[in-house]
Amino acid sequence: MVDTIRNILLKFRKRPALFIFTAVATLFFCILEQYNVLTKDYGTWGELFGADYLTDLNALVEKLGLTFRNPSLLLILFLFTTLLLVAISAILSFSYSGFYHQMLCASEGQEKTPWEMRAGISRHFIKLALFFLAAIPATIIFVTLFLYTLVPSVLSVKLFFTGTSSIFFPMLIICILTILVDILAIIFYTMYVSFAIPALISFQKGGIGVAFRMVNAYCWYLLPRTLLFLVLNIGLRVALLALHYGWGSGVLSVLILIVTWVVRTLIDMFYLHFVFNTFSAMKSDMFDIAQ
Repeated sequence: MVDTIRNILLKFRKRPALFIFTAVATLFFCILEQYNVLTKDYGTWGELFGADYLTDLNALVEKLGLTFRNPSLLLILFLFTTLLLVAISAILSFSYSGFYHQMLCASEGQEKTPWEMRAGISRHFIKLALFFLAAIPATIIFVTLFLYTLVPSVLSVKLFFTGTSSIFFPMLIICILTILVDILAIIFYTMYVSFAIPALISFQKGGIGVAFRMVNAYCWYLLPRTLLFLVLNIGLRVALLALHYGWGSGVLSVLILIVTWVVRTLIDMFYLHFVFNTFSAMKSDMFDIAQ
């Protein structure tokens, strides 16, 4: 642990732009998460468990079904969504390609060179833009399916508190199995997406395939560490929901934002260090063996 902290501090001291970028990007996403409509509506435990997710999801699916019956509206929606997705992917790629390139250079022990971030943008912008273009809709689909699978769990909790015990235990078994499968799915999805990024930066071709092979080969080493990252993030959200951060205002809202920003910056720094350093070690191990 001490060696890890020392390595992180050394890495960020040699390349302070990494720390600055991480802090600024984390602050942006903290603001985006805390001050949005969904957080305002569901930003407390009471609202989170009181909501009827199945009805909301079915209503959304019904609206999409009505849209599909209107070809002109469907075309407009498709064009708008595509343009928005392309714009977001381009912005993310432009913002992160230089940062990820510099992270990989630091993890591989390369000497710092002038204009590292600019070189990363020029080399990896298109690849990362295409990656984000695929990863964003894939993540949306994954989250939607995940929410649907949580319905039995939410119903089990509601049945427990309403005293309906006749079907509670069968629902409890379904709930436990669902949670276990969901946890594994989230962990592996996080690992695949996380290690795809340094693989795309490191390899001109076949980066995604390399990332998948790495995760599959070293999954038992990566799984508990990725789980720790997810648990820390979930634990932070649990605390924020307990503080009703979606309903906070004034000084309390700003204070919650600052604390959240500091904690998330530390978590992100450790996880980025883990992903890129582990990727460099796995890359060396796999390709040394191959040679």
